[in-house]
Amino acid sequence: MILFSALSVTYNQEKYVREMIDSVMNQSILPYEFIISDDCSSDNTWNIILEYQQKYPTIIKAFRQEKNVGYYKNLNFALSKVTGDILCALGGDDFFEKELFFKLTEVIIKENIDVKNESFIIVTNTAHYYPNGKITIWNNYRLKGRNIFQEQLRGGVSLRWIGYSTKLLPYMYAPVDMNFGADWYRNSLLYYHCPKYYFANFVSTYYRVGVGITSKLKLKDFAMHSKSVIPFFLEHHKDKLTKSDIRYLKYAKAVDDYLLNPSLGGYLKALYLFLLNINNFSPNNNFWKQLKKLLPFKNILYKVRKWLYGY
Repeated sequence: MILFSALSVTYNQEKYVREMIDSVMNQSILPYEFIISDDCSSDNTWNIILEYQQKYPTIIKAFRQEKNVGYYKNLNFALSKVTGDILCALGGDDFFEKELFFKLTEVIIKENIDVKNESFIIVTNTAHYYPNGKITIWNNYRLKGRNIFQEQLRGGVSLRWIGYSTKLLPYMYAPVDMNFGADWYRNSLLYYHCPKYYFANFVSTYYRVGVGITSKLKLKDFAMHSKSVIPFFLEHHKDKLTKSDIRYLKYAKAVDDYLLNPSLGGYLKALYLFLLNINNFSPNNNFWKQLKKLLPFKNILYKVRKWLYGY
């Protein structure tokens, strides 16, 4: 029997939390456990969670922090409660694809995966759901045969923690002192240590763009959070990096420096390193996406996009 552990951390998401829970509990194959940890929400989120916990008392394990501890401490707490074989996580405002656990089960049977003893990730695709109703697909399947650690370093992976062997849990706890740079850092090391990947070409989860904390961050915000992470990689994990990895990270650092402290010299340095990395980008974070970071007047473009699309 395959024990699926669903997991979600919530905070002030009363508008979306019902859809999130329903997307888990309306699956044709139900999870062995559904861990929900609320970070002391001040709205009606916790009451909604309790309502569902009373409806599914043998599956939903609901926890509430006594005070707001922040996203990563709350996530680490929730991870400590996982006891199943395979983890499938989602944000409090996101939702699963229908028949997710059934489709994962099909992959497990087809690939003859030993869920009790193997360390693995089932790589699926992610749907990005925009405020205007637009849906785009982040195609992780195109990364089949590539090094997922290196793709993560280059910002090309969006797995959303679906189909992860719980043997990998020790690598999933986030350092709480890196702010949102912790996601990139933690996932990179997680993928470095994962020995086996199984690729499945279907959408597993829907990620709401422009709703959660991280999806509201702009390029300058990400630059601030990653600024300390890149030197940490270069100084403490250089043994894991190839020359092309180092070349990309130096480029990424130059872009961060330029975004945080714009200058002609900084721009020219970032542009020079961009040209050195033309063939060193991920298919999912390619030349054109990288070029956008170096376009002038980005703030004006962001304002126009928000006016047109609401995000």
